[in-house]
Amino acid sequence: MNKRGAAELISYVLIIGLSITLAIVVGMWSKGESKRVVETTVKESEIETRCAEVHLGGFGCIRNNNLEIKAVNRGSFSINGIRYICTKDDGSDISGKIDLDNPLKPGEEQSLNNLNNCDSNKEIILTPFIAFGDMNTICPEGEKIIESIEEC
Repeated sequence: MNKRGAAELISYVLIIGLSITLAIVVGMWSKGESKRVVETTVKESEIETRCAEVHLGGFGCIRNNNLEIKAVNRGSFSINGIRYICTKDDGSDISGKIDLDNPLKPGEEQSLNNLNNCDSNKEIILTPFIAFGDMNTICPEGEKIIESIEEC
C-alpha cells in the first residue's frame, strides 16, 4: 500500500467521524431545545388557563377619614397577594404589593391595609397574584378597578 492511498483513507475516516460526531451533537442540542420550548409553552398556557378563572371584586369607602378597601375573590383559585396602583394626594403615582397572611379563598372577602396614602377621589387598580408551583403569578385578567369611593 502506498502512502498516498493511506492518507486518503485516513482523511475519509476522519471526515466521516467528524460528520457523525457533529450530527450527534446537533441532534442532542436540538432535542434539549425542543423539550425546553415545549415545557415553557405548556407552563405558559397553564398559567393563562388558571388566570382566566381568577376574578377579583371589591369596593372602597371612607370611614373616619380612613380609606377602607374590601377585596372579594370571585374566581376559582385562592389569591395569595394583590398589587395596587393608585395616586397620592399630591398627584404622584404609587404602587405596591400586599402579601395576604391567609390566601383569599373563592367567595371570601378581606380588608386591605396600607392603602391610606391613596387619593380616594382617584381610581385604585387591584391586580391579584395566585400560586403556581413554587412562585406567585400575577393575573392581569382578574384585576379590579375601584373608581368611586363614598362614605361607609
